[in-house]
Amino acid sequence: QRSYLDPDLIGSVTIEKGPSLSMEGTGAIGGLVSMRTLDVQDILDADAHSGWRLRSGIADNSVRAQTGFKVFNRSERGELLSPASNFASAAWASRSETLDLVAAYVRRSQGNYFAGRHGIERYRGNTPNSGGTGMNSDPVSEYYRAGEEVLNTHSHSDSLLLKSTWRPSTDQALELSIRQLQAEYGEVMPSAIMRTPASNKWVTYVDPENS
Repeated sequence: QRSYLDPDLIGSVTIEKGPSLSMEGTGAIGGLVSMRTLDVQDILDADAHSGWRLRSGIADNSVRAQTGFKVFNRSERGELLSPASNFASAAWASRSETLDLVAAYVRRSQGNYFAGRHGIERYRGNTPNSGGTGMNSDPVSEYYRAGEEVLNTHSHSDSLLLKSTWRPSTDQALELSIRQLQAEYGEVMPSAIMRTPASNKWVTYVDPENS
């Protein structure tokens, strides 16, 4: 997980292919992906002065994280009425002639997900590059088989966005924004996991603080 901006805090995404002359894309020969956080127009109708946007969702292709030293790859997914993956967000906005205000909060939980059942033949016999990553070179398909739980993939995050735009004149605007993220990913650091092939169907977790 290297995404530190919750999707519910994104107002728009702009993609520029190839070299770009924009200030943000200086030196980027492959292209530019530019994300904009929520603005007033993403929350309010054109004629509204203030209002809320509430969103939530659940998913059942996951299970809650496990604890302990011997952890089995489970094959039973969670129930939709008791989901291991869910999110909820609330965004408020206010608009006037000179001042726009936005406040948004998102709580997101993702359980350990399940590997797909199709296309696994593309991964058999492949060995990931272990140069400096701490990964071993065994085929990933021997550890995470089709249809089984992929360990160490759960996450939980709380995200906050505060944003204000002040327009002292028709041709001037000053924007101030604050964004905070508090997140936890996986049971342990991936480099601290000792794994055995799926034929034994268990994984030993090493506590880095006690090892």
